Amino acid sequence: MRLLLVNSAWPPSWGGGEKWFVEASVWFANNGHKVRLAGRPDSRLVRAARARGVDAVETPFGGDFDPRAVARARKIISAFEPEIILVNFNKEAFHFGLAARKMSIPVAARHGLPLWKARVHHRWLARRLLAGVIVNAASLWEEYRSLGIAPRYVAVIPNGVEITEQKQGELRRRCGVAHDRRLIVAAGRLESQKRLDRVIEIVVRLVPTRPDVICLIAGEGPLRSELEEQIRARSLEGHIHLAGFVEDFASLCGDADLFLLTSDQEGMPNVLLEAMAAGVACVSLAVGSVPQMFSGELAANLVPTGDVDGMCARVAALMDDPALRCEVGRQMQMRAADYSLESSLRRYEEVLQQMIGLAS
Repeated sequence: MRLLLVNSAWPPSWGGGEKWFVEASVWFANNGHKVRLAGRPDSRLVRAARARGVDAVETPFGGDFDPRAVARARKIISAFEPEIILVNFNKEAFHFGLAARKMSIPVAARHGLPLWKARVHHRWLARRLLAGVIVNAASLWEEYRSLGIAPRYVAVIPNGVEITEQKQGELRRRCGVAHDRRLIVAAGRLESQKRLDRVIEIVVRLVPTRPDVICLIAGEGPLRSELEEQIRARSLEGHIHLAGFVEDFASLCGDADLFLLTSDQEGMPNVLLEAMAAGVACVSLAVGSVPQMFSGELAANLVPTGDVDGMCARVAALMDDPALRCEVGRQMQMRAADYSLESSLRRYEEVLQQMIGLAS
């Protein structure tokens, strides 16, 4: 299979979606497929892909219907001659969908977050330009279906994770956190959807009776200054640190006593899978696929969406009971083993080949 992957993430962006595109590119190349990845010039995505030996090209992206961007997409397609194209955001779906339409090359979209709304052009994109959509959470497909969006092909494929050897003590060393301090970690783009202000609120409530608590928030984004101001306003400079972009987070997060996911909206959060795989006790709001990930014995760590009081209560219980925290971390690691990267990408391989067959 000749596979062209396209992701128009902004140059400084790096999150679960960008990481997935790099890991998928490496996996497909290592499994006998011809792969090329396209991203923005001087982007972290392209640099990370090239560092892993991926054939990556740079291209500017304009507006959704920019004819110049469509022409650039057509040039990339003609040079590589893919059998199928896998895109991420709506922008490149329009660019490469329009460019590939006359060339009879199928274009599939991978969505890790809700990107379509009840808009005519989104329905047209889903039905007319794309061969199908792959989502990482059944809740995402249910949302699209409720909006009357009807792609020609739909597949739900959960994210996968590799069990990564932990660099014990390295995260604490880098960030100056003593080994006798209880460490809470959160991670993600510093943007409104992640609701990292809730992490700050939880720490505010914990500190008066647990002064040894330290929280690290890993990630970069447009809300950094706003979050810094919130931390200063609550006099939490000694308890909350914005750690910035942590490239090797998956191999470091095992240092945490707890991991928190406070987002308003998710598909299947990759960073949560990484923390689970590292054996960290995790507490999450009930968003996206998390209720399925935390089913059964892990359900006590699932909090109704938006319930900061409930999340704070569960965090406090785990912080104060090391034995319980250790047992929950063990259960998390066992559950993460159900979501292997290998099985996830094998399923992608099957689905993309089915789309090629349907387009023939």
